[in-house]
Amino acid sequence: MAELSVGSFGSTAAPYEIRCGTPEKYISPAENGVIMVKIITGNKGSGKTKILIDMINAASQNTDGYVVCIDKSDKLRYDIGHSVRIVDTDVYRIYSFEAFFGLVAGLVAGNYDIKDIFVDSILKVGGADFEALGALFAKIDKLTGDDVNVVFTVSADKADLPESVTKYAVK
Repeated sequence: MAELSVGSFGSTAAPYEIRCGTPEKYISPAENGVIMVKIITGNKGSGKTKILIDMINAASQNTDGYVVCIDKSDKLRYDIGHSVRIVDTDVYRIYSFEAFFGLVAGLVAGNYDIKDIFVDSILKVGGADFEALGALFAKIDKLTGDDVNVVFTVSADKADLPESVTKYAVK
């Protein structure tokens, strides 16, 4: 299996790298003053969730705040550290991008100490409306400002996504 990697989050201060199976020192962009919504793209089975799990575990070990994992089920419960707060979108009946934005806004408004939010399989929540997805990313980027690092997995080939989505893709 080819090794997948996620490079720096655009920070020039202290980049980090996480490779499947070998997470290295995680430096949250919040610690560097660089906050952006980021997405990990790839077709089903390409290793996006494994990368996300490694990122979640690294963040939970190196943060001074809270780490939240949002998923359509609690399937990641046994793969991530116990200190990570897990939110199951099915429990709260989150079935659209608008409802998802409301969930994130509520989390951030009620918990000033959240430093990282990781979202697996966002298309399972709102469907494959890529223009609406790009609008969601823009709204979340504006909402979180420079306080929260947000990472999504998107089960689609980067070439099939519009610029409103790919501008958030990890290089």
